[in-house]
Amino acid sequence: MEVPTRWCRGRKIPAIVLAILILALLFMFYSAPENFVGGGGNEYDRKTRLKDSSSTSEKIDAPIDAEIFNKIRDSQQQQHQYDEDEVQFMTQQAEIQRQRQQTLRYACEKLNVKTRNSNNDSVPHPKRFIVDERAKLVYCSIAKIASTNWRLLFEQLAGLVDVNKDENQKTINRALRTQLTFIKDLSPDKAYTLMGDSLTFMFARHPFSRVLSSYRNKLDPNTTFERAYHWQNSLGEYIIDLYRHNMRPRPRRKMKPSKRKNKNPDYDLTFSEFVRFLGDRDNKEDRFFYNIHWCEMNEACSPCNVRYDVIGKLETIENDAKYILKLAHLDGIVALSGPEKTSSPTFSFKNDTLEQYLKEVPAEYIWKLYRRYRSDFEMFGYELPPIAVQKIKELK
Repeated sequence: MEVPTRWCRGRKIPAIVLAILILALLFMFYSAPENFVGGGGNEYDRKTRLKDSSSTSEKIDAPIDAEIFNKIRDSQQQQHQYDEDEVQFMTQQAEIQRQRQQTLRYACEKLNVKTRNSNNDSVPHPKRFIVDERAKLVYCSIAKIASTNWRLLFEQLAGLVDVNKDENQKTINRALRTQLTFIKDLSPDKAYTLMGDSLTFMFARHPFSRVLSSYRNKLDPNTTFERAYHWQNSLGEYIIDLYRHNMRPRPRRKMKPSKRKNKNPDYDLTFSEFVRFLGDRDNKEDRFFYNIHWCEMNEACSPCNVRYDVIGKLETIENDAKYILKLAHLDGIVALSGPEKTSSPTFSFKNDTLEQYLKEVPAEYIWKLYRRYRSDFEMFGYELPPIAVQKIKELK
């Protein structure tokens, strides 16, 4: 039997050979990191990346010298042919991102979401967007969602910290305020160009878990956070006066530092009272109501107005961070630190911990809290914990 043939530039090539060539080309295409960006985000011009060449691929654990950074970064780009396991990982992550982007777009259309600070700017909250121009990386920071860990990574990229030293959160925050670059520091034209040329990402977290983390870190009477007195003597006692003593002090436009530098031994704010405060719309005029540690994620990063290439989640941070660093060709240069680098980690993302605290919260307060964070639930695909569902059903 004659072997089927096809014509290519005037020469006969067996069909089986042609098929093998096509499969090889497809494998090379899907091995490139830029083809694993999920959700239809911005296109990246990899040709404008760093130009130096080197075979170096070791990881840096100290402040990053510019020349070494260039060599390793370029090496990462040249060696982006993944093995079979890595191809599978990147493909799976790209599909996860596609699903998250689809969920987000549907929620944005359904809720017709507008943030409190909506405007015509390309970046609604420029103070939240940390950038590294050299690495072409843009991150929208949200408190209580591994933000300290990501800030530390940006500080490593900028050569501001040594990961071999035990940098505490106070040191990290000081560098954040004074030395990191934000979108607000750039001209409008430069910011617009950088947003289009860079890998942009944000992280989400279960809204109730984030609220619990804020309480346990700053307002729980048993917290180990060394500066908790500042929060307890101001916000904590404010909430106690509001609901236990029927006192409604004047709404404050500014969070004033507490004059007392120690904890009140009689302080005993409960999680239920904190939840009540956050779900009470009568508190909208108070500055504490929109504090960065529990303001809506939609308000913080405006995902309906800003197109993110990657939407990570705290619950899957290990894989999401790995995916981001591979896309940015940074996986051989830096790594995301663990919770030990943060101050008093609460591990409130664990489902059993959240359920335990919600048991003590009345159904009415849970419903009002959900009503406030409903857009975050729908945009990022989160569901109410079973105990919350049960309580709300009983309420109705």
